[in-house]
Amino acid sequence: MKLKISQRMSLLSVILSLLTTTIFTYFIMQLLYTKMPQYEEFVTGYTSWTAYYKSGDMSLAYLVIGGILVFYGLFVLLFYFLSNKLDWLKGNVDVKLEYKSGWKNRLKKVQNIFFFILFIQFSIASVLRTIDLLIPGDNLVYGKRIYLIQIICSIVILVFIYIYIKQKNEKSMKHALEKSQFFLPLCFLCISHYEYLWNGMIVTQYDSIKMKIVMGIITIILISYNAYRIFFKDREKKEGTIYLSSFLSLAVFASYILPRGTISGTPLEMYHYGEFSSPLHQLVNFGIVPYLDTMPIHGVCDYIQAGVWYTLFDGTYASFEAAMVIGCVLIAVVTAAIIYYCVENKLAGLLCILLFSLFGDHYYYTRWAFVLPFMLIIFSKKVRTDFSKLLWCWTFISILSVAWNPSIGGSCALAALPMVLYEGIHEKGWRIFLSLKEREGRKKLLPWYIPLFILGLCFIPMFFAILRYIVENSEAILETTGDILMEELTAPYVWYATFGFVFSLLAALYFLIGKKEEEKKLAVYALMFLIIFNGIIIKYTFIRTQFGERGIIVTCLCSLFLILMIFLPYLDEHRSVSITGITFFLFICAVWFKGTNILELPGRIFEQDEIPSDYVYASVDETEIPGLGNIYITETQKQELMNLNELIQKAIWGGASGHRYDQSACSL
Repeated sequence: MKLKISQRMSLLSVILSLLTTTIFTYFIMQLLYTKMPQYEEFVTGYTSWTAYYKSGDMSLAYLVIGGILVFYGLFVLLFYFLSNKLDWLKGNVDVKLEYKSGWKNRLKKVQNIFFFILFIQFSIASVLRTIDLLIPGDNLVYGKRIYLIQIICSIVILVFIYIYIKQKNEKSMKHALEKSQFFLPLCFLCISHYEYLWNGMIVTQYDSIKMKIVMGIITIILISYNAYRIFFKDREKKEGTIYLSSFLSLAVFASYILPRGTISGTPLEMYHYGEFSSPLHQLVNFGIVPYLDTMPIHGVCDYIQAGVWYTLFDGTYASFEAAMVIGCVLIAVVTAAIIYYCVENKLAGLLCILLFSLFGDHYYYTRWAFVLPFMLIIFSKKVRTDFSKLLWCWTFISILSVAWNPSIGGSCALAALPMVLYEGIHEKGWRIFLSLKEREGRKKLLPWYIPLFILGLCFIPMFFAILRYIVENSEAILETTGDILMEELTAPYVWYATFGFVFSLLAALYFLIGKKEEEKKLAVYALMFLIIFNGIIIKYTFIRTQFGERGIIVTCLCSLFLILMIFLPYLDEHRSVSITGITFFLFICAVWFKGTNILELPGRIFEQDEIPSDYVYASVDETEIPGLGNIYITETQKQELMNLNELIQKAIWGGASGHRYDQSACSL
């Protein structure tokens, strides 16, 4: 017997399963944490011993996922049987909407106006900041007037838009839209200069010739690309084009923040920064790494900031704040390029870049860098519908993702595996390899799959090292680390941040109803991906929830995945009030809890931070610690570091006269 589930049945089941699961888990929680006694003296900071039933946090998360799925299924069955007596339950939520002819063209015009306004505002900031950099001295001339200039330009823009709407001159909008993107890449040049206020003076930090040269080259390349597209390639086109360079430039605005002018604190931050810097430092200077099979504790994601640190800056501890920021900008720019090519709705992709280029702080954002690109590439229409591309992309990105961060990357790889297996076995995707018998098939597949096979073989030793690390780490982490979830669930924000992923699960369940053929298959893939991904990633997010910080990242990622890759492509072909409402709900929730204020973004490249007056300038000549670099720290910190350096030299050289410790390879 085939069940015919209506939208009303599904929607009621979604609402009731959410309420029932909430009540069920609330009472279970009261019993769950009485399984073991709690002793406050055994808990210090973010370390909890076995007196706290830490595994209960994971159990609670699994109960939430299981409760949502089980109660939804039970309510669907209940309403199905009730529908024999209540015909109202058989109806749909959506109502028929009659759109006037040409509504898509009108929507396109509205989107172009929105693009034009955005590009002009950010271009103004890029040009003004560049002028400030060219003026001798460190004083901001035009940066202090940016908002006034933007208001004046906004008035001019509104007049232009009014004339455009009245005269319907599409050619004028085309030229305006394209030329408004011309100077956007100047923002790359702007993020290579960092100014701070200290005791009434403007001081510059982290100056790096290498950084300026690289950013200058990128700026020249992108502006040249814009010139080629505007004045040559797209000259005869009737509609304006949104360029890749614009996506990359706006990603810079969205992800860049002024690096802190001081170190975060010692010795704690030296330990955390060591996680980032030590592996690459050891590899660069000594040809070895302190981890088995070159595998750092969090994956090779720990190399990214250190790579920027050594490549674009001087590699001293003082410049690591800047390296962390630029490392995240690099990740955001790569993600923006993937969004540009994989997301069909360019406006939605651009809003995603502006609002969500940073998930959490810079420390955690790096670990999650591969998740959204993974989702976008694997579920893009071009990849998903061609099994040869799907298999290659899934294998390649899975290797990179797992190496980048084993826990998070492994969750993505396993979550997409059912789709790959189904397409390969049930849809006969494996038949593509039969074409290897033919010359054309070999020319198409072998250049791609042979390098992938070699990469896979090289990855095997690292893969086993990762497995060993995950097993050992999982066994230890439940006993010795993690915060206490019960103490954190004291605010509505933390509740949503921690368990908000259930909204995307429920949305995927509702979307499944009434779909047929390819749409149904995509809906099943999306639901399976979310269930598996959330089921596995719990081991990572619930070990240390950090007042919902990790949970909100998962919630935003799952919501963006559904919006960009599932709902918007569906709405482009269908008229659905309910799916439109769910899309807006997920998007607004994500913006409310983790979005960025777009109005503040253009001014980021003009920011000047203030260094506290009690901080002193400690130069290498004074501290005699080359690895520390020139830095602003407190007098106490400076003396502690100098004393530590003196003790290290005496310990190594025994205080022998005439000997001096070679500090060139030392990096604190």
